[in-house]
Amino acid sequence: GLLALGGGLLVFTLKRGAVSAKFRNAAVVLIGISFFLALVMQSEASRSRFESAIEDGNLARREKIYPEAWKMFTEKPLFGWGAKSSEYELGARLAHVDEDSKNPHNLILFVLLSSGLIGLVPLMAGIILTVKTAWKARDGIRGVLPLARLMTVLIANMSGVWLHNKMHWFVMAYVLSSPIMFKRIG
Repeated sequence: GLLALGGGLLVFTLKRGAVSAKFRNAAVVLIGISFFLALVMQSEASRSRFESAIEDGNLARREKIYPEAWKMFTEKPLFGWGAKSSEYELGARLAHVDEDSKNPHNLILFVLLSSGLIGLVPLMAGIILTVKTAWKARDGIRGVLPLARLMTVLIANMSGVWLHNKMHWFVMAYVLSSPIMFKRIG
């Protein structure tokens, strides 16, 4: 979550303008990230997760999920395993006592497992179109906000699957409704 927030905030340093404005934006972003990091570190649960990740390499089982998901993809790379059957297969291979199924906690791995390279092609085409639109929209009336929101969602999707989350689709629609045709006047 912090990486997604940081990535979204860092986009504000890409805003066009004078060098002094860029330094100001970078300072505000740095202060914002520091504030949220300090806030999160006040929580014992969050602090222990950070410590566990750094000291033990414990990434909430992602260190086991990602390699196993990649292995499954290599077994059926073209068409994948199917949406639900891939989750049950991954759950069975990970053999966690409390979970029959498991999603791969990564959008790209999820698509590769569920629909293979055939499903990855339209997903990547959509992501590329959305990123290009957000990049061009920086000159529009919404400025860098569409790109900031998009980066936040894409980074969050690298540690989870937001594909079934309304916020994912809201951000995609917001970005795609921000084309360059809404240029600032003056």
